[in-house]
Amino acid sequence: MSVRTAFLKLHLWVGLAAAVLVCLIAVTGALLVFEGEIDRALNPKLLIVAPQSQNRPLTELLANVRQRFKGNTPTNVLVQARPDLAWPVSLAKNGTAAYINPHTGEITGSRIRDAAFVVKVHRLHTSLLAGRKGQILVGVATAGLIFLMMTGLILWWKRKLLAIKTDGSWRRINFDLHHVSGIYSIVFLFVIVGTGLLMSFHDQLIPVVEVFIGNTAKERPKQRPESTAPQQQGTPAITADRALQIAQSQLPGASPTYLFLPVGPKATYDFGFKFPEDGTPGGRSRVVLDQYSGAVLWLDNARKVTTGVKFSNNLRPLHTGDLYGWPSRILYALAAFSVFIQAISGIVIWALRFFRKKNNVPTPATDAIEVA
Repeated sequence: MSVRTAFLKLHLWVGLAAAVLVCLIAVTGALLVFEGEIDRALNPKLLIVAPQSQNRPLTELLANVRQRFKGNTPTNVLVQARPDLAWPVSLAKNGTAAYINPHTGEITGSRIRDAAFVVKVHRLHTSLLAGRKGQILVGVATAGLIFLMMTGLILWWKRKLLAIKTDGSWRRINFDLHHVSGIYSIVFLFVIVGTGLLMSFHDQLIPVVEVFIGNTAKERPKQRPESTAPQQQGTPAITADRALQIAQSQLPGASPTYLFLPVGPKATYDFGFKFPEDGTPGGRSRVVLDQYSGAVLWLDNARKVTTGVKFSNNLRPLHTGDLYGWPSRILYALAAFSVFIQAISGIVIWALRFFRKKNNVPTPATDAIEVA
């Protein structure tokens, strides 16, 4: 048996074993590239508002939510960058999220977060809806996909097919489609699948990466930041608007992306911020404030981190295509969908060979390339 034949058999059997999982991961991944757009298309009345130039104060927005959902405390707010989007406000009970028009203060509705279609697709993609065991299985399938890409590249090299022979038989067209879709997407797939593997087996693989780029872990406070109760009992916490003003002053040029509200006497205001160059929608900077004094208890500035931490910060946007906006998102979606095409066309190639061999049917001369 030649080396090429051995690679062909390995490529075949790993592909057949992983086909269903790989297709599922690829299709859900392609959908998740546009999860925001899909969610808005499915829930326009809940998520889309008429854009305006000014927002109402945070204090007013939160008061409206408390009034509408009495007994269900707001815990955090997602601050949308786009003026045509409602702001989700997470509530303490039942996994409920309220949605509010930031310009008018009108509540557009509410839903159970985990019941959203895109949330289910996300969990199917990352864990097959099976928790940590599912995450491990996804990681194994991802490793299998990397193996398929490497062996596929080796097998492609002999013929170097770059175009589909459209005047050939449907068998030849299917064969060419399998190779062409793979070679044109392989660079993007190595990035997508490689980062996916790092996230699936983070604890095992990141130490290897750190040998080359340094520590990827963000510096953390030794103790969890807590607010200091004021000497005078009954002193109220500063308002959310005042807290936002203080936090914003710590990161000039960054935009707020989320706010965790203090729930309890020792809790803090916790803000997320995004600089224009940040690839991920939520940003990678953070400010934690004492809820009474507004003192800065923790500051994490994404512009002042090591190379290793920058890599860690960009791991998710490298995986999702967010890093370079719409162009990379479209290319990533096409690359992910190409995995589905390769899986189906590969199964067809195998099935044709299997039944030919079983029934002793000779390969047509026009399709001889399939067995070479």
